[in-house]
Formats: sequence, C-alpha cells, structure tokens
Amino acid sequence: MLRRIFLLLTLVAFFHCRAKAEIFVVTSNADIGPGTLREALTKAAANGVAEKDYINFNLPDLSEAGRTIILSSQLPDVTGYVVIDASSQLGTTFGVSGARICLSYITDRDTPLSGLSIRDVSDVEVYGLYLTKANDNVNSKGDLLNFTLGFEIVNSTNIILGAAGKGNVCDRFYFPIMTNFMETGNSTINLTLKANIMGVAPDGKTLSIKWEQESTLFETYGNVVIGGTPNEGNVFATGLSLWGGNEYAAAPRGDLVIKNNHIGVDHDATTSFEQGLNVGTSSLTPANSIRIEDNVAGATGGFGAIWVSNSTSKLIMLRNFIGTDKTRTHKFDVIQGIMVAGYYGSVQIGSDDPGDANVVGYCKPLFLVNDLNVHFNKNSFFCVKDASPIYLASLYTPLTTISISNITASSISGNATPNAAVELFYADKCGTCAPETYFASVTADNAGNWHYEGAITGTVIASATFNGSTSEFTTATIDVTSVKVISACNGKGSITGVVPANVQSFKWVDEQGNTVGNERDLIDVKPGKYQMIASNGDCVASTPYYEIVEGFEVSATPPAVKKPTCGESNGTVTGIKLTNNTGTSIIISWKDASNKEWGTGVDLTGIPAGSYTMYATSAEGCIKTYGPVIVIDENAPTIDQTQVILTDATCDNYDGSIKGLTAKGTDLRYSWANTNGKTFGGGSIDLENVPAGTYILTVKSGACTAVSEPITIQSANGVSITGTANVQSERCEGNNGSITGLEANGATKVEWRNAGGTLVGSSIDLKNIAAGDYFLTISNATCTYSTEFQVAKLQPILFPDFPASYVKSCAAFPTGSITLNTGNSPSQPINYRWVNSKGDNVGFDKTVQFLAKGDYKLYLTDQNGCENLYKSYTVEEYSPMVVTTFGTITNIQCGVGTGRVSSTIVTGGSGHYEYQWLDSNGNAISGQNQSSIDNVPVGDYKLRITDGGCNLAELPYSIIDVSATPPAPVANNVQLSGAGRGQITIKDPFPTAIYRLYDSQSSTQFIDEQIGGNFDIQVSEGRSYYVSLTYGYCESARTKVLVSLCITAKDIATAFTPNGDGINDYWMIKGLEFNNAATVQIFNRYGDKVFQSRGYSKPFDGTLSGKQLPSGTYYYVINTGTSCGQFSGNVTVIR
Repeated sequence: MLRRIFLLLTLVAFFHCRAKAEIFVVTSNADIGPGTLREALTKAAANGVAEKDYINFNLPDLSEAGRTIILSSQLPDVTGYVVIDASSQLGTTFGVSGARICLSYITDRDTPLSGLSIRDVSDVEVYGLYLTKANDNVNSKGDLLNFTLGFEIVNSTNIILGAAGKGNVCDRFYFPIMTNFMETGNSTINLTLKANIMGVAPDGKTLSIKWEQESTLFETYGNVVIGGTPNEGNVFATGLSLWGGNEYAAAPRGDLVIKNNHIGVDHDATTSFEQGLNVGTSSLTPANSIRIEDNVAGATGGFGAIWVSNSTSKLIMLRNFIGTDKTRTHKFDVIQGIMVAGYYGSVQIGSDDPGDANVVGYCKPLFLVNDLNVHFNKNSFFCVKDASPIYLASLYTPLTTISISNITASSISGNATPNAAVELFYADKCGTCAPETYFASVTADNAGNWHYEGAITGTVIASATFNGSTSEFTTATIDVTSVKVISACNGKGSITGVVPANVQSFKWVDEQGNTVGNERDLIDVKPGKYQMIASNGDCVASTPYYEIVEGFEVSATPPAVKKPTCGESNGTVTGIKLTNNTGTSIIISWKDASNKEWGTGVDLTGIPAGSYTMYATSAEGCIKTYGPVIVIDENAPTIDQTQVILTDATCDNYDGSIKGLTAKGTDLRYSWANTNGKTFGGGSIDLENVPAGTYILTVKSGACTAVSEPITIQSANGVSITGTANVQSERCEGNNGSITGLEANGATKVEWRNAGGTLVGSSIDLKNIAAGDYFLTISNATCTYSTEFQVAKLQPILFPDFPASYVKSCAAFPTGSITLNTGNSPSQPINYRWVNSKGDNVGFDKTVQFLAKGDYKLYLTDQNGCENLYKSYTVEEYSPMVVTTFGTITNIQCGVGTGRVSSTIVTGGSGHYEYQWLDSNGNAISGQNQSSIDNVPVGDYKLRITDGGCNLAELPYSIIDVSATPPAPVANNVQLSGAGRGQITIKDPFPTAIYRLYDSQSSTQFIDEQIGGNFDIQVSEGRSYYVSLTYGYCESARTKVLVSLCITAKDIATAFTPNGDGINDYWMIKGLEFNNAATVQIFNRYGDKVFQSRGYSKPFDGTLSGKQLPSGTYYYVINTGTSCGQFSGNVTVIR
C-alpha cells in the first residue's frame, strides 16, 4: 500500500513539473515538420492547461512570401490556455491590418475547412494572423459551399481575437468568424473581438470573392466585447450577425458592447457592402444590456445597416453613423438605417445629450415594428428616403402624439400628449423633410399645449416623448377625412373640410399649376380639378385632385310639347333631361307667367296653354331655370312674329313698344304680360308705352289660346342686367349668402340695398350677406334700372341625440376620453371640434382623448358647412386607488410546505384592476396574475396593481420560514406483567406526523422515529421513556411515559433503616415507582394510617409529617391499580 501511494505522489509531481508555462516559437513556414506552426499547436496541446502557453513567431524571411505558411490540410484544434501571437514576428504588417503571419490554405475544394478551430476550450488569445485560402466557396460541382469557416469557435470560454495594433484578418472564407455553427447545445461564453479585418483583404477594402458572408456569432453569451476604442475597432466589411436561442435561457448574463467598428463598409468607410449589423434571438434571451456605439454602418441589402430584434435587454444606440462616414463626406447606398423589431426591453436611440446623436442619411432612418418601449432623442437624420411612418406597429399604446399648429418668425406652438417632452429640429438641406439639427426642447402642459419663443430660422420638425415612448416626427400632412366637394352652381363650386397640419402655408392649384386659392376652403371656383399643396419649408404634402363638376344640368334640347285641347288642361311638356351630380335630390317647380306653380316633376302634365318656366333648386341652394316653354292649344290662333318692330325704351321710361305682330283666327282677344306676370296693354295686338323688359302676347279665340315667344324691349342708351342669377342661401350663422352670375350692361354704378334701404354692396357680385330681400340698382349718367332678389336661409341640420361613452381621467395626469357614437344616422357630422372650459381646442374627431377632469363642449359641422354647439359633456375623475385590505401572509413553518398571501382588496381608480406578482429581482412571476398567491417559497415579493394605467401600487410581502412548537403528544403509561416486549401508543396521533422516542428528557439522539406514533419497546424492568412530535425541523416538548412491570412479594422490602446514613434509608418497592396508578397505604399497630401515596415516585422514609416514627412493625396495603392485583404485609422500621 505504501508503495502505491509513493508511486501516485511521484506521478503527480512529474506532471506538475511538466505543466509549467511554455513558449513555442515557430521558425519555419513549412506545413509540417520541426519549427512549424502545426508542431507548436501539437506541443501546446501536449503541455496541458495548467498554465498558459505562448506560440510566438520568428521566421527568418521577412518578406510577405517568407511570412506566408502554405497549408494543405486543416491545422489541429487550438487547445485551452494558449496565446497565439503572430505580432511577435518581425516585418511589416499585411496591408492596413495588424497581421504579420499569413496562413494560406490550398485544400480540396470539396472538403469542409476551418482556418483556425477553437473547440471545447477556454482562455485562448489569437493576435496578428491573416487567414486566407486559394479556392473560392464553390465546390467541384459548382455548388455553393457554406462550411468554410475562418475562425471557428465552438463551446468555448474566454476567447480573445485581436487587440489594438495586432488584429487578425480573414478573407475568402464563406464565414470569416463563426461560433457554434450547427452545434446544438453548445454556446460560447465571454468573447472579445478587437482590431480585426473580416471579409476583405488586408487592404481593408478588396472583396476577393463573391460568396463571402457576414461574421456570425451563434449562441454567444456572457460579456461580449466587439471593438472598443477607435484603435480597437473591427472592420466587418461583409457584415456582423449575433443570434441566440431558447435553449440558452440559463446562459450567463453579461453585456454586449459593439463599439467603434466599421460594419458593412470598408476600412476607410468609403464603400458599402451588402450586409450590416444584425442582433437578435429566437426567444427573449437577454443580455444585461446591448450597447451599439460609435460605429459606421452601411448595408446595400438585408434588413438595413443596424437591425435588432426579439430581446428584453436594455438597448442603447449612441453616436453611430449610418449611410455615411463620420465626416459626412461619403454616401452609402443603404436601404434602411435602424430597424428594431419585436423588442420587449427598453430601447434608447440617442439621448438627452445632442452629442450622443446617431447620424443617419440617404436611407429610411428608423423603422420600428411591434416594439414595447422606444425613445429616440436628439438624433440627426438627413437626405432620407421614406422617413414616415417610423412605426409600422407598436406594442405601446396609445402612441405619443405631436403636432404643430402655428409657426411664425419668432415662435412655434402646437399640441402633444399631455406633459410630453417636445424636441424641435431644423429640417435637412436635402429637401427630404428630415430632422437634421436639434435646437430646442419644451414641455407640453396638462392639456398637451406647447409653445416655443425664439427666432425660427428654418423648417421646423418636432417630436414628443412621454413615458419612454417617442412619437412620429411631424410632417406636413393634410387630413382629408372630412373633405366635401360642393358641386358647381351656374359655373361656381367649392371644396371644404380639408385640414392641413404642421405647415406654414398652403394653396389650391388647378391642373395647370395655377394658384386659385389660399384659404383652407376653396370657394366659388369654376368646374375643374384642384388639389391643395401644403408646405412647411421643404416639407410638402398634397391632396389628390378633387374634381368640381356642375351640380346639375338641364338639357338645352327642345322638349316635346303636347298641345292641350282648347279650354282644357291636358297639355304636357316632356323630354327635358336633368343631370344631377350633387348626390342629393333636386327640387323642381314649374310656374307660369303669373308665378303660379303647375308641377314639381321634370315632366309637366295637365296644363293649359301658356308660358311655363321650370325652376330647379339643389339642396345647396343652387337655382337653375329652363324656359319659358310656350304651350298653345290645338286649333289655337296663330301668331306671326317675323315682322316684329321693336322700339327700345329710354332707360326705365315707359316709351318702348312692340308692333308688327299678326294673328289669325276668329274673334281674337289680346293680352300682354311681362315675365313677372304683370299685365300690360289695352287689349291690342300692339304693345305701346311700356318700359324695357320681356313680354309675352296671349291670343284667345273662343276657348282656344296661343302665346308668343318672349319678346324683349331693350333700354336704349341705358343699362340692363343679363346673365343668370346664382343665388346662394345663407348657411349657418355666418352671413355667407351671395348673389352672383349677373352682368350689369352699360352701368357705371351698382348699388345693392337690403330691405331696410342700407347700402350693402357696390359691385355686381354680392357676397357674405345674411338671408333677406335685396334690391339691385344699376345706373349710368342717364339711366337707372332696379330689380329685386331674395336670399333664403338654410337652417342648420339638427343632429339626433347621439349616445356618448366616457372614460374617466386619472387624478395624476389626463387620461379621460369621450366617444360619440353616430352609428348609421342619416345625418352625419362632417367635422367635430371639442373645446375645454378655457376655450382651447382639444380634439377634432368622434373620440377625444387625454382629457383632464372638467367640462367640454362639442361643436358639430353639418353637410352645409354649418358649425354649431351640439352639446356639453363632463369628464369625471377616478378616485385614488386605495388598498382597503392587505393580503394576509401565511408563512412557511418549520421548513414544511409553501407560503401564500391571501387576496389584497383595493377600491377606487378605474376599477379595472390588473395584478402581477414580482420576485425579489423585480421579474414577473409567470402565471401569478391574481390578487393572491399560493405555493411560493421563502422570499421577498411584490404585488403590482394597476388599473389600466391610471394608478400603480406595489405592495411588498415577505414569506419567511418561522419556527413553531408543535403540541406535545399525549401517551398513556404502559403496564406490563413482566419483562419483555411492549408498545407505547400516542393518543389521537396525526397519522402522517413523525414522532420520536427518547431515553431521557435531555437526550440529544432519539432511539426511534415512527410515523403515526406507535413505538415497540423491549424492557427488563420498569423505566421512563420520552416521546415528541416533529413538524419539519420543529419539535414539540417531550412527554414522559412510564413503563412499569407487575411487582411480586420479593420486590417488597420487609425492613429498612431510616437513620440518615444513606444506606437503606427508604422502604423500596422495586418497579413500583413506574406505576402511577398504584396506591400505597401504611398503618401502625393501632390501625392509624401513617403514610399514603398515589404512585410511588417518593418512597416511604419512616416519618409522619416530618417526624420520625418509632421503630417497630408497620402494616401495608398496596393496590397496583392494574391487573397485577393487591399486596399486603408488614414492614419493620429499624433505627
């Protein structure tokens, strides 16, 4: 045995001596043999891993060829605790890299290859190597190979590739760096990459072959450092990807730092390649934080220059340059700048320090898809493509909002989510409306209003951040949800309801680009196509073209006229075509020369001979006329107007005449009337002494009637009114009626007066007037002409009582809302305007949000453009959330079972309570979303209670393991007839409890342990036992159990000597002290009782009441109280 021990110690000492650190020097650039790298790797592997070994280089030929090692097969795997330092080689570096030794493979193109394999080891450092190979990444069949790996790292820990001034290079391999490729269950922990050039030649820019992919790090955890100081930054020309998976949820947490690298661009940051930076997981496996800082990134394909997805880690991006270099002199062809998708952690892009801005140009700068909480602040975006929208979708709702409502040379103001932090930027000089230069911050008030005072020197773009979430940037927008195209009436129509936002100016243009209006509503323009163009400096938005068509048209073709029977009303006028483009009904009225109505349809029936005019009126108040249509009776007289002789009237004098008409028939009767139905003449066919106007001759022969075509007497050397009056009714309360479409011929003066005689206009078009009667007088030096018009009033549409739903506001910040449910009502508002008690506008839709407690008014705009107060509403406030009953803690006792907290009861708030239990690290406990929690171990917990975002309470609870004293068991004393087996039985035991049996009250080790409490014992004499009840690590007090045997006569002493000498001073009855049921009585010779006891724990000492009894014989009676029976006899006291 001693020999074997000596041999073992000898072997340990031998290997300990051999396991010292070694330096292996490569002196040959051959593939195999002494002094080669292959030999050095083999020797390092044989030296073990107790100490770190070094492989240095000292090749004699300092030329690049002399420092190139040609390899025909893969090198041995690198073992752990090895430093391969090619920077120890003399000679210049390869290109701009820090590499001094080149490893060039010439291998079979069909064989998988790893340029340097680091597998299942720890603590490896590699410096100054240049890995390359002669073949491309296509096999002999022409298929693409994806298994040529430059630096391959598998299931290893604490790996360092490169350092400042001595980085590595890898090109011509499909993957320049690859970790854990297709290696299920493996991971790499703690990886550092510094000053390496990956994917291109040592010149830092030449892409040697087509098929070269990004450096890819699968399942890499712990502390991962990629780059660092400017001298430690890597070049990942063909991109860099980091991916993780579900099976590594328990991997060490660390920090991922990616800093001062060139990713997707060359060494000089002048050329961009296909892939950029991708960081993601297939699960929510987190690092502590992900920091992406000070990098230059570009990518002509993929998801963009920087793409991060699927993590709960805190993500921080600062001072990165994307789409351009750090001097902003080079432009990269980048599709997308930063994309963050499916991210559940907090995301910070930029910071409150403008010096931390990320600079992004020549691409879509930021794209966010289904992220929980993203804030981007004070970054610089310029020359962008498709900048808006930033959010495709967001898990954070409602998304923070921002708008600009007013811009002047010295101020800017707008509205945002209440209490949001507002950032202001000047737009870029490229005309892409991108926020390039941050210049100021303000904070929105409780109503969301914000204002900045200061010189405005450029196009302003704003964003808002609230509760860690940033809004879209403001852009010139035009809201067309309430647009209304009002058809033209007699050549003039309108477009209303278009609302531009975040702009300084806007205009309406026609298809030729001519400006036709500068007001929000385009009013009274001819039919055609028009669009609004709104601009805020270089930020421009435009609507589609809206077409105004003539509201309705009455065909100019002659109608079909059916002559009535003489004296009858059975004539008809049909065939008139009415084209309606208004979308509403047209009111038709046929009237004769006396203004009597004869019909309300397009076809006129049941009429006598006469002159009829059709009046067509749209819902918007447009009036058009057709006629007059002359209807004569069958067999009526004929009227010949071919030889008419007209004498014009002088001004308005009654000196005009119509002569030369002839009529044929019998018993002819003549009458004249003007188009207003007023009769003239004395029954003659000639009309004389009448003013200028249009007249119709009626000729009757018996019951038959004929009428002439209208004949007009002009006003000679005077004035006249031509054209068709376009009378627009007054809408709303705005004095917005009008009379247009007339021409004042020959007039030098125009006067419009109302019914009270007040002058209200002096041009032929009368606009902005109230409903009522108006008198037009036109005149020149010699003549005056007057006529009358009536402007009607379109009454506002009375909307029905729409139901409204409310959300109360929080007390701390405004979260109230009101939603109007207009349903399928035929009367739908076209605009909404909500106003608070201060008169501030707070919303423009059916739903108004972010309201504080208070009163609000709603103004509705009807289809006629009329805005009227609809109703007042009150938003109430939730009462504060109060905990009325805290949960009762049930701790773990004696290490047994689990703890629980009973239900916590809260009142107030929104009433929609959500519960989440958190562990001591603040992490949510899966499935624990009730007000109580069960089955939890010892620890600190918090119950987070929210009510939909209004209130938050976090109540701490601690589950501890408390000790307790179980109840002492109850057991009956045991009486045995004699020595042998017995049983101690616990009275009413807990059936699953563990009971223990001890020798004594103070014993430290039990002699038996039983579930249920039945103990088998073996006794040779009476004795005591002690039993206890256990519960976990707790134990009750011990209960004494007496085991007694039946006594015999020989156990009863016949005499004793109570003289105090310590010998035989007591009357001993062997075994009776264990029988508590026994009674002992002693009598003197006179029959007096001198001793009595229940049990015999204190034996008789020959005294009575403390006094010695005299010597003599005494008599005893012993009743055992058991089946052992009764004993009697005498005992002698000897003194």
